[in-house]
Amino acid sequence: MKYTSIIALLVLLIIGSSCEEIMPIIPEPTPPEEIERKVIIEEFTGVTCVNCPQGSAEIENLLAIYGENLIAVSIHAGFFAEPDPVRNSVDFRTPSGDALISFLGEPQGYPSAVIDRKFHNGNTSLQESQGTWAGIIDQELKRASSLSLLMDVDYDVESRRLELDVSGIYTDDIDRALQISVLLTENDVVEPQFTPEGWVSDYKHKHVLRAYLTGATGDRLAESAETGDDFSNSYSYTIPAEFDRDKMEVIAMVHLSGGDKDILQVESVKLTD
Repeated sequence: MKYTSIIALLVLLIIGSSCEEIMPIIPEPTPPEEIERKVIIEEFTGVTCVNCPQGSAEIENLLAIYGENLIAVSIHAGFFAEPDPVRNSVDFRTPSGDALISFLGEPQGYPSAVIDRKFHNGNTSLQESQGTWAGIIDQELKRASSLSLLMDVDYDVESRRLELDVSGIYTDDIDRALQISVLLTENDVVEPQFTPEGWVSDYKHKHVLRAYLTGATGDRLAESAETGDDFSNSYSYTIPAEFDRDKMEVIAMVHLSGGDKDILQVESVKLTD
């Protein structure tokens, strides 16, 4: 019995002396070059704009090329967005769209779009004409991202209530104030459109801006960020009965605040079952 106790004590001492405290493993932020870069094109359009269907067709061509790496929003705002009192039964204009055409600048001509809310090729306007879109998008997709962005969406069919969690982790230091914008679009909305061939009654409007869950110019996210900082925000929205949920997409983007409005990263989720 005595020897047994001594042996047991020796075993405990040996085990105790050989144990080391195991520290939790904290994952490092994903390197910017390993994050899948996504680009957003915000097109300004209107139902009475005769040239706008050409812009819409070009965006569909670009989406076919870049797939999920390109996200599109069509904003009905400005003079051409005013519906025809005889032909149009739906008004695509929104308070958010009106705010955005002021925030991002009035198009000098149509079709026109803002890409990643950046100034490109020495342009002093965020608005870019159709001929420049493809080159700018290709250029932006090659840019490293400083943010990894994730979205988790839950939708209740009966109440039409959308619950959304947006989270992110920074992969670079950002010494500027940051905003987050969350919005909803609807695709293939049938409504008359003026075209070079005249009015088309069964025209399908693509990626129509329907609502912002944040302010139109975004909500403040942080005053600055360091590599490894993270965030998680929650949003909710009841989808109106006149919107087709199966054709809707929720989009979230994090961007700079102030004179430069560069989008750091954008993500989207289609609400289709």
